[in-house]
Amino acid sequence: MINDIHELKEKIYHLEKRIIELEMENEQLKVEKSSHDDEFKIEEIINNIDEMLFLSEVNSNGEPGCFKKVNNKAVEKLGYSKEELLELTPLHLIEKSMQDEKIFE
Repeated sequence: MINDIHELKEKIYHLEKRIIELEMENEQLKVEKSSHDDEFKIEEIINNIDEMLFLSEVNSNGEPGCFKKVNNKAVEKLGYSKEELLELTPLHLIEKSMQDEKIFE
């Protein structure tokens, strides 16, 4: 009987521990979902701006790197696909604009 009580207490302890772990995982999932929702809202705002918007990194040599984000207006106005623009740098667009001054009108 004493062993049964001890085994029950042991099982209860492990169940309580698992419940706490699951509650923590649930909270983490809520935070991740909220973060994802915020990213989606930001992306929606960026894509609905009526001006071209570009985001690029700066390389270690100080020159701009490839675009990390471009909005729908940039895709529409420049005639590139989003994937094509993400392979370019601002310098590519500057060179292109020197060849065709209509791009930024």
